[in-house]
Amino acid sequence: MLMRDSDPLARCDTAAHMGDAMRDMPLTADTVSPPEPRAYRGVNWDGLRALYIREVRRFWKVGLQTLAAPLFAFTDVLQ
Repeated sequence: MLMRDSDPLARCDTAAHMGDAMRDMPLTADTVSPPEPRAYRGVNWDGLRALYIREVRRFWKVGLQTLAAPLFAFTDVLQ
């Protein structure tokens, strides 16, 4: 089936499928301002403690890969 110029689907000059999808967006880049930088005050000690505990537990969980495997690989190289 051939499309005619009068067919609304054949027109390429307008984005009929978009409609007013981005009506809330500004029209120019000059009106958009970058976000304000965050102010970090101090250290999040609870988060740091949780991260430390999680990483230590992970280290012991995969201890064979982190400690024994490199040791065996090194002894194989020496032979």
